[in-house]
Amino acid sequence: MADRPVLYTADVGDALFTSVDLETEMFLGPGYYASMGFAVPAAAGAGLAEPGLRPVALVGDEAFLMTGMELVTCVRKALPVIVILFDNQRHGMLAAMDGPARSYELPAPDYVRFA
Repeated sequence: MADRPVLYTADVGDALFTSVDLETEMFLGPGYYASMGFAVPAAAGAGLAEPGLRPVALVGDEAFLMTGMELVTCVRKALPVIVILFDNQRHGMLAAMDGPARSYELPAPDYVRFA
């Protein structure tokens, strides 16, 4: 599986901006913030659609809290999805645009245990 080509999916915010420098033949990204929570389900769908590729999802903690349960689909369908989680325990992009606020803070679940 190490030689399998990689397909990247990214969520909005820091995950999307980080993906700009990726060297890959296939990338799936969201259109805008209305599609927050895109990366994990997109990686599952991509894994089903393109079984020869290894999906890697780049996702922030805010977006993961919305749709991260799709990891269940990945396990049930034996999809080799890798999730890279950007865990800053806050709505980082909102805080960057609006300034710090307590309402932008997020809980700190044990993501490793969840997976």
